[in-house]
Amino acid sequence: MFLCLAFVSPASALVWEVADGGNGHDYMVVYFGSGESKSWESARSALEGTGYMLAAITTSGEQQYIQDFLNTYADHKMKDLWIGGLQNPDEASAKEGWSWVTNEAWGYQSWIAGEANDYYDNRWGVSKSEQFLSVRSGGFNWNWNDEGNLGNISGYLAESAPVPEPGTILLMGFGLLGLAAIGRKGHLRS
Repeated sequence: MFLCLAFVSPASALVWEVADGGNGHDYMVVYFGSGESKSWESARSALEGTGYMLAAITTSGEQQYIQDFLNTYADHKMKDLWIGGLQNPDEASAKEGWSWVTNEAWGYQSWIAGEANDYYDNRWGVSKSEQFLSVRSGGFNWNWNDEGNLGNISGYLAESAPVPEPGTILLMGFGLLGLAAIGRKGHLRS
């Protein structure tokens, strides 16, 4: 119920259709309510058990789709949204040690010029304050920024894998039963 109320609107949930070169995943923007924790961890926790995860952007095509989606549907007064990248806290380099919560391979990157930079580490000596990934609006066109839990994040981008249609599941079940019958029949011949 909470997630249904928290999503921007039903129109802001879009599927990147396979027929359009996409991955078939569903994307939604969720904004934090007033007084709600804006940490990356709280965003990740809010999605547990929902079928959604913080979005992982693994190709230039997906980045372009996300940019188009957010430029069309996101509230442009909101500046930054969490996505599913996080950095190993023991990593010394700002640009190394990143991974996706989805366990997809880290390869493609779309950093804002000058990012990742551990800005707060360099400015105020706050240890490992920028180990989470966000996308930033405005002149940054939803490209990536290494970010900390500083309260300036407006919400997060959630992504879900496609769920098979009930007919597909039924067809797959009949197929498995058929394979089992063939295997058993073959086994009986031996």
